[in-house]
Amino acid sequence: MLNFEYCSPTSYIFGKGRERETGSYIKPYTNKNKVLIVYDTERITECGLLKTVTDSLEEEKISWCKLSGVVPNPRFSLVKHGIDLVKQERADFVLGIGGGSVLDTAKAIGAGAAYDGDAWDLCTGTYAERSLPVGAILTLAATGSEGSMFSVISDDQTGEKLGIAGEAIRPKFAVLNPELTYSLPAFQTACGACDMMSHIMENYFTNSKGTFMIDRLIEGLLKTVIEYTPIALREPDNYEARAALMWASSLANNGSMGLGRISDTGIHAAAQAIGGKFDKTHGATIALVIPPIMKKLYKKNLGRYVQYASKVWGIEPNLDHPEETALKGILKTQTFFKEIGLPSKMSDLGIKNPAEYVDELTESVDIDMWQATPGYTVGITKEELREVFKETAE
Repeated sequence: MLNFEYCSPTSYIFGKGRERETGSYIKPYTNKNKVLIVYDTERITECGLLKTVTDSLEEEKISWCKLSGVVPNPRFSLVKHGIDLVKQERADFVLGIGGGSVLDTAKAIGAGAAYDGDAWDLCTGTYAERSLPVGAILTLAATGSEGSMFSVISDDQTGEKLGIAGEAIRPKFAVLNPELTYSLPAFQTACGACDMMSHIMENYFTNSKGTFMIDRLIEGLLKTVIEYTPIALREPDNYEARAALMWASSLANNGSMGLGRISDTGIHAAAQAIGGKFDKTHGATIALVIPPIMKKLYKKNLGRYVQYASKVWGIEPNLDHPEETALKGILKTQTFFKEIGLPSKMSDLGIKNPAEYVDELTESVDIDMWQATPGYTVGITKEELREVFKETAE
């Protein structure tokens, strides 16, 4: 196990009805008693969630303003608008109500409002040293943004996904009420499950030694997602299933599963190229690339893939033919994605003539940048990446 330092300052507030207490969680962090609420559509107004939250703010004598219109693959233009609104309204706290796109937008607004220069700098490599305090009310279990130090924002002009990073942007608290995910469409539930699996996998497929303890935690998380996603799809209001997925999502991306090891980022490198180019749901593009990436990389870390097949999928290892075991684990992964309704080809997402974009997608990924990212374990070559995109385009 490698040396590490870990601090997760996010307070996780889990359970039924906890959103009714939001005002009391914000009160210690606001001096001006003014909150910017960020969300996507009027869906949260129609279901009564917005009123529940604003009532709790008013009970604490906290005023508020709001910003709606967040879309999947959230845009920098809305972030800029949010920064302007914070300054105009003199708000000193940002509350995101929604899934990963909303929370990423809220975190970007918080960082941009506290930055002295052009907020675009934060999307292009400048570390976010400061931020307004940010809070989260989660309505979609997927990205784990409610506890992470990252925000992913899209360039309005090119669609390119750009990252903001900084410990300062971790939410101060995250309200996790599984009941708020009951009304999610099945496709969004499935995409969320795939996204959290990708975060877990990027920690799991490591070359680091001495990782027994966290390996078992990671395998348990993966098995939890595999167990409860079909249940949530069959029974959308099954509290146990929704609760398990919501907490798995948070654990998958709060940094704890990457402790003591070098992690990987290849899945997101490929998926973000497709999502940025065609503006497709992140979890769906993740599902496209995980199986072909596994097929390209398993020989470079064969023992780890055999372990994955055995511990996660219950496949009896073939000691004489370990590659056979590894491939069975990859096939089980691919089959699981199909069974929960996720795409396996770009055409499944309505992308026309996808083969025409293979070279463009390949060139759009900055391999050197991704492999320079702390944690890249085995590396993927340009040609291997091209073959990954080619498989999704067939």
